[in-house]
Amino acid sequence: MKKVIFTGFLFMCGVIFYYVDPMQLFSVADDKLNEIVDDEFDLDTPEKEVSSQRQDPFQQNIQNRKLNDTALDEESSAQSIIDNYKDTLLDLKKHVEEKLNQLLEEAHQEYEQGDSANLPGLYLKYNQAIQELEQKTDQSFQEVYQRLQEELEDNGYDPDKADAVKEEYEQIKKETRSVMTERVMEKFEV
Repeated sequence: MKKVIFTGFLFMCGVIFYYVDPMQLFSVADDKLNEIVDDEFDLDTPEKEVSSQRQDPFQQNIQNRKLNDTALDEESSAQSIIDNYKDTLLDLKKHVEEKLNQLLEEAHQEYEQGDSANLPGLYLKYNQAIQELEQKTDQSFQEVYQRLQEELEDNGYDPDKADAVKEEYEQIKKETRSVMTERVMEKFEV
């Protein structure tokens, strides 16, 4: 019975320690890191373009006769909208890489200044910052992705055509993780 009470006590202490975090082990308690992570992404998102697909039915009918739209034209128009947002995705990638480079340099400076003895604490601190940055990046991407879907739908296209952009984003995240892991290993000579 004493073991159960003791185990419960230890569990409660762990929960309180995690949420109160008196030693700042589970939070980014560094103003410079907060500045890097909290800095908003300044993305150039394309302006919404509404095509003839949502115009007055009479004008749309006249325009359809003039243009004699084909499925190929529709595909290329949807693809041009998607391509505009791919530029935004590349812009997001560039901003994230800049922030990751800043975090890496900051961690290396801290490591070189003698904080190498507290490597687990350094890891926890920067890992938390990277996780916060990833959450902000995912949130920014989701906003752009929703705008893309809305624009496709507003122009009469299937919003599922945006799935290719989401897949590309996930691939970019995976590649960025791999590259950054290699750079960390190289920089810290692990």
